Amino acid sequence: MRKLLLALALLIGATLPAAAQGCGPSNPNCIVPTAPAGTCDNRAASTQYACTAGSALVAPGIAKDLPMYNNAGTGLVDSTVPLAPAGVQNLYASPTGNDTNNTCMASGSPCTLKGACSARVGIATFLVRSNAIINLADGTYNSVDGNNALCTVNGNQGGSSTQLTTIIGNCSTPANVILAIPAGDTGIFTKDGGEASLQCATITGGNGSFGVSAAQFSIVDLTNITWGAWGSSGRHISASLGGVVNVNGETFTANIGFHAVVSGGSNLNIQGTLTINSAVVWGNAFLSVTGATANLGSATFAGAGVAGTTGPRTILTGPGYLYTGGTAVDTFIPGSVASSITQGFQTDAVDLQTDVYNLKAASVANAKLVNSSLTVAGHSVALGGTQAIACADLSNGGTACAQNIGTSGANVGLLNANNTINGNNSYGGNNTHSGTETFSNQIISTAGLPTIASGACGTTTNGAVISGSTNQSGSITIGAAATTTCTITWSATLAIAPNACVFFPMNAAAAATGTTVARSGIPSTTQVVLTGAALANANYGYICL
Repeated sequence: MRKLLLALALLIGATLPAAAQGCGPSNPNCIVPTAPAGTCDNRAASTQYACTAGSALVAPGIAKDLPMYNNAGTGLVDSTVPLAPAGVQNLYASPTGNDTNNTCMASGSPCTLKGACSARVGIATFLVRSNAIINLADGTYNSVDGNNALCTVNGNQGGSSTQLTTIIGNCSTPANVILAIPAGDTGIFTKDGGEASLQCATITGGNGSFGVSAAQFSIVDLTNITWGAWGSSGRHISASLGGVVNVNGETFTANIGFHAVVSGGSNLNIQGTLTINSAVVWGNAFLSVTGATANLGSATFAGAGVAGTTGPRTILTGPGYLYTGGTAVDTFIPGSVASSITQGFQTDAVDLQTDVYNLKAASVANAKLVNSSLTVAGHSVALGGTQAIACADLSNGGTACAQNIGTSGANVGLLNANNTINGNNSYGGNNTHSGTETFSNQIISTAGLPTIASGACGTTTNGAVISGSTNQSGSITIGAAATTTCTITWSATLAIAPNACVFFPMNAAAAATGTTVARSGIPSTTQVVLTGAALANANYGYICL
C-alpha cells in the first residue's frame, strides 16, 4: 500500500505546473504573483511589479514625487519632493494666491509670487533638464519674502539650483501686471549663480527700492519692462560681484535716482528701444559703472520725452568700459548734466576724462574736447567748441597782450615787451604794439582799395586810384580836366583815422607843379583831400599812417 502511495505522489509532482514548485536556480521560470501597488514587505517581487514602479520613478501608488527608501531601508516611500517634467515646469501665481500646502502647479490653485519662487526650489530638476515658468495673473504683487524681495532666485538652493526661472506677466498689456516693491525692498533678487528672467510687466518702487538685483555671478534677463512711479531714491537695476543683467526693450514713465548701477566686475547689456514718451529726471544718474562694463551699442532712445529729460547722464569710474557704438556718451544718453568720467574709465567713443587727462602727441577731434579743460599759467581754459582763449589766460594775469590769430603760423609775442618778428606774417584787425618791434622782412598793407568818386577830382571820372593800392599806400592818376582838389575815399570807415598822409609826384607833370602841389588836408576815418594849384594830368603816390 505504501508503495502505491509513493508512486502516486511522484506522478502528481511531475504533472504540477511550475507555479507550484519553489523558485530558484533549478526552476528559473517560476511565476510569482504581482503584489498590490504600494506593497513593501519581504515577499518576492515579480518583474511586472519592478517594471511598473521603476518606469514611473516613484514610490508605488504615488505620482509625480521623487521616491526614497524608508528609514529601515526595506522599501520605498513618498519623499514629497515633486519631480520636474522634462522641458518646462509651469507654476502659477496670483496676488490673492495661497501658499499653504500648495505646489503652485495647478492653474486653478495659484500661489503668491514669493510662494511660487519658493516652490520652484522644492522641485527636483537634477534628474531631468527642466526650467520653471511662473505665470503671473493680472494684478499688483507687493508681498515680500524673508529676503525682503518679491521673488528670490538663488543658485545654490535645493534641487532647482541649475534651472532658469522665467516669470511672465501680461505680454499683451504689461500694465496689467504690476510688481509694486515696498520702500527699501527688492523686486527680483538673485545671487550665487541664480538665473531669472522677467517679461512683460510694470515695476514700481518706494524710497530706496531696487527693481532687480543680480549678485555673485547670477544672471537676470529683462524683456518688455515698464518702469513706473518710484520713491525719492533707489534704482531700477543693480548688478554687483560678477552679476549680469540683460535688457531688451524698456519704457520709462517716471523719475528715478539711478536707472542702473553696475560694479565689481559685473556686466550690463541693454538693447532694443528705450522709450521716454514724457520727459523724466535722473536724480543721481541714468547709469553708474564702477570697475565693470556696460554695452548699450544696440540700444536706441526714442519718444517725445527724450529731448526734455534732465539730470546727470553717467558716472563712470575706472577701470571699466562703456560701449555706445562710437557715439559720445553725452550725445548718446539723454540728460542735462555732463558725464563724470574718472580714474581711467574708457569708452569706445574715446570720451575724455573729466578729472585729469594727459595730452600726447596725437590729434584729438574738437568734439571730443567738449566739457574738458586745461590749466594754462594758473588759468582754466575750456576746450571744445570755438571759444577763444582769453588774453589773461595766456599772459598769467597781464593787463594786455597781442592776439595770435594769424593764419600763417607766425610766432607773435604775446606779452608787453620788445619783440622781434621774423618770417612772413599777416595781421588782421586793429592791433596795438607796445615796446620796440623789429621786422626783418617787408611790411605789406592789404587793407582795402580806396576810390575817387565821379566829380570828386574835377569833372566826372577825371581821377582814379591805381589797382593794387590800399588805404595805407598807393597811387592815383588825375585826368586832363583842370581841378584844384581831389578827394580819395577809403574802402570802408576806418576804426582810427590816419595821423597824416604824404603825397609825392610820380610823373613829370606832377613834378613840374613844384611847391604848388603835394598839400593835403587832415585825413579822417572816411577820406583825405589832395589840394593843389594845377593838378591836371598829374600822377601822385601816397602813404597814410
